[in-house]
Amino acid sequence: MRQMDFEAGSATPGPGSRRDTADAASRADAPLRTRASIQDDDIAAIAGEAGLHRIHILAWRDLDDPEAGGSELHASTIARLWARAGLDVTMRSSAAAGHPTHAHRDGYRVVRKSGRYAVFPRTALSGLVGRTGQRDALVEVWNGMPFFSPAWARCPRVVFLHHVHAEMWRMVLKPEILARLGEMVEFTVAPPVYRRSRIVTLSSSSKQEIVEMLGLPERNISVVSPGVAPRFSPGGVRSPHPLVVAAGRLVPVKRFEMLIDILVKLRERHPGLEAVIVGEGYERPALEARVRAAGAAGWLTLPGHLSDNDLLALYRTAWVL
Repeated sequence: MRQMDFEAGSATPGPGSRRDTADAASRADAPLRTRASIQDDDIAAIAGEAGLHRIHILAWRDLDDPEAGGSELHASTIARLWARAGLDVTMRSSAAAGHPTHAHRDGYRVVRKSGRYAVFPRTALSGLVGRTGQRDALVEVWNGMPFFSPAWARCPRVVFLHHVHAEMWRMVLKPEILARLGEMVEFTVAPPVYRRSRIVTLSSSSKQEIVEMLGLPERNISVVSPGVAPRFSPGGVRSPHPLVVAAGRLVPVKRFEMLIDILVKLRERHPGLEAVIVGEGYERPALEARVRAAGAAGWLTLPGHLSDNDLLALYRTAWVL
């Protein structure tokens, strides 16, 4: 929440101006910086002091999308926490197959419209002409292709940018001309548009990547760790033999094929090694074929999706995550 006001700092000062809002949020935030965590009342107080109540979040995919991953979980968790603190939160994304256009989840509204790529121009046009409803602030999740919110959103903004896509375009977009278009937007078109925007990313390495590859000003980028859910705590009994556990969407950009090859080589030196790759995705058949071809099916498994409790139990037995 404390990041919400950052774009406001570039506006002209004055009563009710963006900078006025930012200063109020900064003052409200000051006593909280040394706390281990921020509670619902803290969030409500910071937002109230900053004049923020109606928050819109723009994301490429919704949490219910079959290809949802860490970015969607991150945005949805933040939306849930803000809604629990009493904020009016709306999450907008592309359509999710098999799910209605409008829904409610964990106290916030979900609006899923348009196709995978049409969602970007449609969202920008709707925001420009005021069809998305009133908002006090906007969060844009820049996941490869941006929504270009600086060009049309006239309110305090912040951008979540977890990493630069770079070579990922050529891994996931066919034909190649689409991949080249994605690269052009990310590296050439978007950076000047977002040069004055406040960016939030999850790690120092991602911040360095954004500065070096996109040329965005370092002073505008804040690192905000996503933290660890309380249930993910030490416990249980570690596996008696070396056990490697990996979890993620089974898609080319996660490079699980490289992990499989590395594990096969490690097994030659550590015959007791076992491994589990948890997750679902369209690359699963190819990865399973790779495991079989390497003769590793007896010790390297792909169980698919696991419940949070089962995943936690597996984590607690692992030697390496």
